[in-house]
Amino acid sequence: MRHTRTTLIILGLILGIVIVLPRIYPKRATANTPQILLSAQFPIENKIYLPVVPRNVQSALNHDGISNSESGWHEGSSIDGKSKWSYENGKYTGWLGEAHAWAAVTAPISGFDTYSLQVTATRSGGAYSVYGVIFGWTDWEHFTLLKINSALSQYGIFRYKSGTFETIIDWTSSPYINSDSTPNLLQVDCMGDSIQVFTNGHPLSQVTGTQAVDTQMGLYIESNADVPLTVYFDDVTVKP
Repeated sequence: MRHTRTTLIILGLILGIVIVLPRIYPKRATANTPQILLSAQFPIENKIYLPVVPRNVQSALNHDGISNSESGWHEGSSIDGKSKWSYENGKYTGWLGEAHAWAAVTAPISGFDTYSLQVTATRSGGAYSVYGVIFGWTDWEHFTLLKINSALSQYGIFRYKSGTFETIIDWTSSPYINSDSTPNLLQVDCMGDSIQVFTNGHPLSQVTGTQAVDTQMGLYIESNADVPLTVYFDDVTVKP
């Protein structure tokens, strides 16, 4: 890279022009804002296919097992190599190698004011790290999400807005959240501007005014000090 920059600068001097070469730095974390990795920017244009099934249909066939690349989820690493989304062991996998950072992918589905989103998530490594689901996504500066800290059996609902996480429901303990590496079934029911969240079939909280009026959704991982963090996602379902 250094030789390339030197060559371009010399060429610019010969041609009598000024060449400005931008440097790309990762956005550093603050107390309220984890670092945004470039992997969070990649999936915006990806077309991800999820099944849309009637809410009263419970057949195991009516979900996306995301067991292989044919399911359409984003695959790839960030430019800095510190985050990755891939398929491993029959699961869709999010990986973070940097502390106090986050990464996410979206599944662009829209057109419903009322829907239920479900996904099974399992954390491996990354003690006290967080995973969750995104809903009400507008862009990477505006979305709502349910976060789970399985080490503490806690959940919270937050709104990401212009670089800061705003608290809708602060971290709350629940006996219905399985600890550590035990899988958790996450569910978000969106009904206009009202949402209700569940873990493992048990209701946790219901709030209104969340701006979660679209089925645009995604998956989210956030590391603590202990890295690397790996989270396995499976059985994603959207029911109108």
